[in-house]
Amino acid sequence: MPQTRPENAAGCARPLCVLSLTLVVGLAFVLYPVLGAISVGGFAALVAHRPHERLVATLGGRRTLAAGLASGTIALAIILPLIVTGTFAAREATDTLHTLAQDGAAAHAYEAFLTKLPASARRLMLLPRSQDDGAWPDLTRAG
Repeated sequence: MPQTRPENAAGCARPLCVLSLTLVVGLAFVLYPVLGAISVGGFAALVAHRPHERLVATLGGRRTLAAGLASGTIALAIILPLIVTGTFAAREATDTLHTLAQDGAAAHAYEAFLTKLPASARRLMLLPRSQDDGAWPDLTRAG
């Protein structure tokens, strides 16, 4: 049985190390934009593993049911605050626009701001027709 010489084995290891290092650097370059998300996902998996195993044990070993319940709970924990915040922001924006329309000096400043906007953006904004009646324009008309 022929024996390999140590210098021959060392000669083959160096190109393999260089190739491996090049591939790792290339992988890091490709994954750089999503590295934060991967790190957060790994941390979440690390933290959630033990509670998930307890939930599986509580549900009698039904892993699919436990995964569905955990996913639904996490989705609600993320989506529900976004819906509440969005509703609050929309309500505040509407109240602010109505306040600006009713205040004389603020309405003039608001109208001056709107006249500087491009026509396409101006059509999307609410501008009172006059200070007296406070009526809102018909936004379905073009122009």
